[in-house]
Amino acid sequence: MTDIERKVVYGTYKASKRVASFFSTVANVMQVIQREHHFWDIYPLSFRERASAWRNGFTSRGYLLLELDKNNPEKYLSYSQQAKRIYPGINEEYMDVIENKVAFHLSTAPYTDYVPELVGYVRNGEFVPTSEHVEVNLISMVDSVVT
Repeated sequence: MTDIERKVVYGTYKASKRVASFFSTVANVMQVIQREHHFWDIYPLSFRERASAWRNGFTSRGYLLLELDKNNPEKYLSYSQQAKRIYPGINEEYMDVIENKVAFHLSTAPYTDYVPELVGYVRNGEFVPTSEHVEVNLISMVDSVVT
């Protein structure tokens, strides 16, 4: 292979990597837009707050749940960072377990001391305790944590 042919092959390789990166970025942006559309009415934010969330790599849902209007976004792993670094390493059949707090708790609790206690979950708008020892009154539970 001549020097010119080598440069052409290498240039083509670099260009194909840039094209692949571009399409990966477009796919990530489309995924965020799809999530935002789903959560638009559920998580009401001003457009300015949404833009702040997006600029930092978070969805509106993440912005509200992490209270990023009060907290530093750099202290949290953004949605875009997760999509780029974590999700590619997870087998697709386990993605539901990673994204579902109850399934994650049940699958990891026997193997680590660092999984927070699961006191219950919400099903069809109602709190379902995971143990008969859990207090069902959510207001008093929240008050005891906040005060």
